Amino acid sequence: MLSAMDIFMLTSSSEGVPQTLMQALFMQKACIATNVGSVRDLFFKDNSLLYGCDENQLKSALKLLLEHPQMLKNLS
Repeated sequence: MLSAMDIFMLTSSSEGVPQTLMQALFMQKACIATNVGSVRDLFFKDNSLLYGCDENQLKSALKLLLEHPQMLKNLS
């Protein structure tokens, strides 16, 4: 299923080390994730967008990627 996605979004309010996010990053998918648990440790450079658990921030991040395909390409 991950191979068919352009954007992976993890919206958890609590996490340890999320395996699904690790897989999406390994597959070079653009990722949006909440800043919980060890999620921050998985991010480097500009491979993804990291936000708090605020629903509006997550919606804005998704909208930003959908409206700016070049940004989506840069994150992949």
